[in-house]
Amino acid sequence: MQIGEKSIAMATEQVGELLAIHRMPIGAAFLKAEKDFPVSLKVTFIPWKGGVRIVTDIAYTPEKIKDQTDGIVDEDQTEMFEDR
Repeated sequence: MQIGEKSIAMATEQVGELLAIHRMPIGAAFLKAEKDFPVSLKVTFIPWKGGVRIVTDIAYTPEKIKDQTDGIVDEDQTEMFEDR
């Protein structure tokens, strides 16, 4: 198993999803913040049944919000309709 282009693409997609889902509460909390407003993102790659499980977490305060997405890719499987 390896972390390749598909793994990175899925992790990037998951980070984008979490940021999009939490855009409004993050924006509202940022406006209320008295100083900097940290948003933590964590991507975990886990060997998984011939593929790679990708778990992406987001956490921020002041509301102590935490969320997660999850997906599995097989780096060795080729696309069905690959551009040539």
